[in-house]
Amino acid sequence: MGRFVYYLLAFCILSKSLVAFKKNTDCGSSVGCYSDCSGDCTFEVTWREIGTKIEISMKASLASLSSGGDWISVALSSDDKMGSDTVFDCITDGSQVFVQRSTNPGKYNTQISPLDPWITVKANSYSAGILMCSFDAEKSNAAGINFEKDWYMFFGKGKWDQSSNSKFKHEITPKISAEKVDLQKYDVIGGSPMNIMLKLHGIMMISAWILCASIGVVVARYYKPVWLEEKLLGEKVWFTLHRGVMVLAVLFCIAGFTIIFVDRGTFQEIESDSDFKKAHPFIGIIVMCLAVIQPVMAVFRPHPGDNNRFIFNWAHWGVGIVSHFLGVLNILIGVLLDAMQMPIWVVYVVVAYAVYQFVIEFFLEIYDCMSRKKSASEAYEMRENDSLAKQDTKQDSQYNVKKIILGIHITIICLFTIALVILVSMDLSMYI
Repeated sequence: MGRFVYYLLAFCILSKSLVAFKKNTDCGSSVGCYSDCSGDCTFEVTWREIGTKIEISMKASLASLSSGGDWISVALSSDDKMGSDTVFDCITDGSQVFVQRSTNPGKYNTQISPLDPWITVKANSYSAGILMCSFDAEKSNAAGINFEKDWYMFFGKGKWDQSSNSKFKHEITPKISAEKVDLQKYDVIGGSPMNIMLKLHGIMMISAWILCASIGVVVARYYKPVWLEEKLLGEKVWFTLHRGVMVLAVLFCIAGFTIIFVDRGTFQEIESDSDFKKAHPFIGIIVMCLAVIQPVMAVFRPHPGDNNRFIFNWAHWGVGIVSHFLGVLNILIGVLLDAMQMPIWVVYVVVAYAVYQFVIEFFLEIYDCMSRKKSASEAYEMRENDSLAKQDTKQDSQYNVKKIILGIHITIICLFTIALVILVSMDLSMYI
């Protein structure tokens, strides 16, 4: 039960605060725009064709100016992957703002200096936390960049190394336009391409830790006496239910783990401006290991009468608590990742689930405690010849109530799961 208290601690972690600005009112009419604007904006790229030139402007809010400076960049790419990209950089070192061009030959950036003669800087500024650059680029240029071709547009930002006059690696995962951009049109573009494999990974983990584990831990903790004499598939009812949903949890976890490794091809650290988000893949590996350890321990568990049975009981309980806690915590971090394209209010659904799970376990703990005290008191007061029959009736009534509570619990957990699966499956980038 105490693990759910820890869930709530994770919800207090906040990202860096950004100064927002208003969307360009010319978007869609006289300029094309790619941004994260939904009322306010934290970045915006605009373009328009002016005769033989393309005018490109970029603007972004910075949480605070880094000691060496900061950069923002817009890249043109033939696909939605980093590599073989043309990059235009807007850089400030605190005292000046300037434009440069660079390239992404692969998963790294190479600067080109001095600034190409076919690029004309029009305006640069850094004020009140907003960095902005605007420039013209000749459509016919020595670099061979075809501005009449449709491109995916990337937007990234990071710290500037003033000592070496070079860019540090971007601090957050670059934003990628959901579709290719036609620089001759005044389209308004938002969001990023939906990663189906990433969505499936999230769905598998939600199914494992919010659906299956939430039911399994409640059944094992509070429902052993309810079907004490009844059997299901040759085993005690509580054990069959617990084992069934927890085996499903492990299978979902393995599926989610496999999906993300197939998608990424290898282990990758999270690129983020928040350190707690970088913990996601590391926590995921720990959760996967713990999930596999649980059934392995169960296969080799001592018999109930064995002197070493208590070791298994404590180990099984401890690994279960830690894996469930870390699994839900990692789901919370996961919905906050830039790549998931989830609005912040999706976190509230996870918060509501964690609060509910804490409440139901706390309620069942109190209910069992009060039931045991009441039964002991009634058994003491009643005569021996009629206490057993009446006590059995009372106990059956209490168990029937608990069965109803379990039905309600399963229903609510299913509703939380369905809601989160739908939210993860949908393209909600327009709301970010």
